[in-house]
Amino acid sequence: MRLSTQREPDSITPVKAVFVDKDGTLIVNLPYNVNPTYVSLEHGAASGLKLLADEGYLPVIVSNQSGIAQGFF
Repeated sequence: MRLSTQREPDSITPVKAVFVDKDGTLIVNLPYNVNPTYVSLEHGAASGLKLLADEGYLPVIVSNQSGIAQGFF
């Protein structure tokens, strides 16, 4: 008897996604900000995210802030 090493693939549902930078795109870029009081959306960011959601896209928010690596917060 020979056993197969191949598996049936798991069922995967494709998801449409858009990767969006946080600083300077969604929120006003305030370097090394850790205070939520100073966070404000860029003009058009909320309506842009809504448009993406309405079209079935999952927004994925990313950031490359170096303050985390530098231990600022």
